[in-house]
Amino acid sequence: MQGEAPALIYYRMFYIVLSFYLLFACLTCLNQLSIPRLQRALARIDIFRLLPVWTFFAPNPGVSDYHLVYRCRDKNGNISPFKKVSLRNKKNIANAIWNPGKRSQKALNDFVQDIRRMISDNDMDETNEHLLKLSFSYIVTLHYCTELVKQTFEEASVQFMILESFGYFELRKPRLILNSEFHRI
Repeated sequence: MQGEAPALIYYRMFYIVLSFYLLFACLTCLNQLSIPRLQRALARIDIFRLLPVWTFFAPNPGVSDYHLVYRCRDKNGNISPFKKVSLRNKKNIANAIWNPGKRSQKALNDFVQDIRRMISDNDMDETNEHLLKLSFSYIVTLHYCTELVKQTFEEASVQFMILESFGYFELRKPRLILNSEFHRI
């Protein structure tokens, strides 16, 4: 290898890298097929789970939007009206290049959906409601709302609600997912 021309080494490396990416592309395409035997064989090869599976809205497409609202109660007991927290920002062409707020909005949206999933999966009632309040998603959502309230009030309590709406034209009324209790700041 030391006596070989640098161009020959370059071409060998090029073909090795090209072969790797072609193999990865072929395995990715095969991984999209719904053949159980093939998926089991690929799972044995893909020990680090690097092969993607694209489902594109399947099997359960999203049919609703989630809304996070909060309000506060000051030390005198006065309760403010609910304020909406935007889980999505307005779209413009610049967002394709620069969108620094997307990560925080995506994280908050994921936490809200995680809370909704915990409530629907576990059939929450008084006996296991404390488990929801100890979950990471609940605590982060509460912290986010608390930080919004801290900007206005020094000593207060905060309450948040998660609502689910269905479609742009809202043919059905929004559904209450969670109404937290007031939490002291």
